[in-house]
Amino acid sequence: MYNRVVQMRLAIIYVLVGCVVYALSCIFREDLSDFFLGFCKGSSAVLIFGGVGYLIKLLTKKKSL
Repeated sequence: MYNRVVQMRLAIIYVLVGCVVYALSCIFREDLSDFFLGFCKGSSAVLIFGGVGYLIKLLTKKKSL
């Protein structure tokens, strides 16, 4: 199992990747097909909410860093 700092870094990376995918899908909105645009926005939402949820889970554990 990863230690806590590595887990927090991975969760932050998930959130950042989700934000980048969302930003790119907004920038290239006109060039993307509807299916691919929806896929990008959906996957970015899953990454952002999953990463934030995992960060909250890690921060609310009783263990310290």
